Amino acid sequence: MTNVSTCALGQVVPPLIAEAKRLQRGATSREDNQHNQNSHHSDREQQDEDEENFHIDFKRATVEFFRRLFTEFIGTMILTTVLGANLLESRLKLITSESAAFNNGLTILFLIYPLGAISGAHFNPVVTFTFTLRRVFPWQWIPFYFLSQFVGSIVGGLLIRGLFGGQYAALATSSVSLLTSSLANAFKWEIFLTFCLVFVILQTATKASVIGSQAAIAVGAALAVESLIGGSKSTASMNPFRTLGPSIINNSNDNRHSLWVYIVGPLLGSILAYLAVSGIQGFGTKTNEITSAHGEQLNNEPDEADKMPPKINHFQV
Repeated sequence: MTNVSTCALGQVVPPLIAEAKRLQRGATSREDNQHNQNSHHSDREQQDEDEENFHIDFKRATVEFFRRLFTEFIGTMILTTVLGANLLESRLKLITSESAAFNNGLTILFLIYPLGAISGAHFNPVVTFTFTLRRVFPWQWIPFYFLSQFVGSIVGGLLIRGLFGGQYAALATSSVSLLTSSLANAFKWEIFLTFCLVFVILQTATKASVIGSQAAIAVGAALAVESLIGGSKSTASMNPFRTLGPSIINNSNDNRHSLWVYIVGPLLGSILAYLAVSGIQGFGTKTNEITSAHGEQLNNEPDEADKMPPKINHFQV
């Protein structure tokens, strides 16, 4: 049974890994060619040299691939649980709406720093979708990332139910309050808020070599501000799975009547963000974006630290 599973994975995973590596190599080669236009190497010679050096350690890369999927599951689970808890406690007046917004920003901040280098820290299907539109994320990976995120949101919904009980769990699901908004108004807000969030994510990805890990601060600040200004209008979900998972497990205040707002709104907002960023940065792919979308590069070779002999600490007891 184990051999059959290993064989099946051996047939499915390598094409996924190879496609990602080719995508990464393609962007790097284009940038190198721009810097070496006056080189004595012809384009054909450069292409042959690239093909000769293109080797993948599929065993190691496969492990990295599943690490990415597990990271997306963990991150989406935590994000769904914590942001849902903030919404629930805000609705019960246990914390202020300002505190909930600040907590939302801190949550994405402490998730991106430890997990961003592994999977790209999407935790949101519209982020994965727009990275794919930017051609910096392999479309073959979409079903796997989506599945990991969706399962993470389902487990997040279960955690909310376990932590707060079935009586209050529905309060953690995003829904439109007709006392402060309407379905049409909430729909417009979800489009606008998602546009702003994804715009920041994509723009910081194009400047990854300059901003580096500080991009987490920009994304966290954007989420906090948007939660503050849009929380009373639409609860500022900006993430279809963050709403869908808890809705399936715990229902919502309006019996899922406004669920479509939190699926269609973020999708449209993310497409608008893609168009805006492409209008600024162009429609070509950049190595910085690919690294941000994938996380760390595929480990086809041992890290330098792995090659070095262990240091002996003579002061250890």
